Amino acid sequence: MIRTIKNPFWTNNARTILSAEFHYSDGRVLTAMINKGDTNNPDWNEIMAKYSEYEIEQNTQRAIRRQSQEREAAKQKE
Repeated sequence: MIRTIKNPFWTNNARTILSAEFHYSDGRVLTAMINKGDTNNPDWNEIMAKYSEYEIEQNTQRAIRRQSQEREAAKQKE
């Protein structure tokens, strides 16, 4: 089954854990956490080969803004 990794972003300040979407050819989309700790992790290596650190940082900033907006919207509903 073919899969594509999309939208990786950092989940910690140390930049050792990524979150990314795994899009499969059957239509499934799974979110995974990928840890740098294992240098033989094929998912980590694939992300680092496909995306620049700049792209990952841009995705991280987008994720932070989205989470902030979601929190603000939830507060306004209270």
